[in-house]
Amino acid sequence: MNRNSKALIIIPARGGSKRIKGKNIKLFGKKPLIQHTINYAYKNTNLVKRIIVSTDSVKIQKIANNFKKKLSPFLRPKEISKSESSDFGFVEHSLKWLKINENFIPEVVIILRPTTPLRNKFLLKNMLKQFNSKKFSSLRSARNVMHMNPFWMYRMSKKNKLTEAIKNKNFFKYYQSQKLPNFYKHDGYCDIFLSKNLKINSKNEPLRKLYGYNMGFFINNDPFFLNIDTLDEFKIGELIYKVYKSKYV
Repeated sequence: MNRNSKALIIIPARGGSKRIKGKNIKLFGKKPLIQHTINYAYKNTNLVKRIIVSTDSVKIQKIANNFKKKLSPFLRPKEISKSESSDFGFVEHSLKWLKINENFIPEVVIILRPTTPLRNKFLLKNMLKQFNSKKFSSLRSARNVMHMNPFWMYRMSKKNKLTEAIKNKNFFKYYQSQKLPNFYKHDGYCDIFLSKNLKINSKNEPLRKLYGYNMGFFINNDPFFLNIDTLDEFKIGELIYKVYKSKYV
């Protein structure tokens, strides 16, 4: 069976935002920020079976359903929509709702976050290809940290003294970027995982229920990294989008 025939995209969008009020519906390039991720998802309908927006906000739900009927068929509970809430809460809630109300049980779940609107056109396609060709429990987009390398990082002690983040690894030994080893971090652009991971018994590591024990990474080489959390990042993102719009539409 083709996994993609039972794939689900979830676009999570909380109504509350501490740093940018109404962030997910704030206009980004003349469209609500979430609209860019919705558009991206619907340009990939050939790869998935169902797309939903999971939100606790009536305003966000209205925008989603104006785009497509039943795109946001429910409001998620406030208790799993706090700033400190993990992804597991909205994923579990979405899957339970779909099973009860639509008799739909996806094999693969994809998370596309509204705060990363600058996705390469082929990112999801290429990630699903890698995910389906390997025996990963999950696949996350990641990128090289470049000059934010931990070999150039220090911790601040209580006495305001800087100490190496990694012992014997510092810029005195790795004074040129060419000498640095490659380090990568997940960038939040796209997460893919098997729904059966939710059955994992993992009390100490709850996110194992999403990503499992064989998490792979897809190296995202897109030159622009944007995960909007502040107003400055929002404004910088708009400038990038204005110049490189065709790259992301």
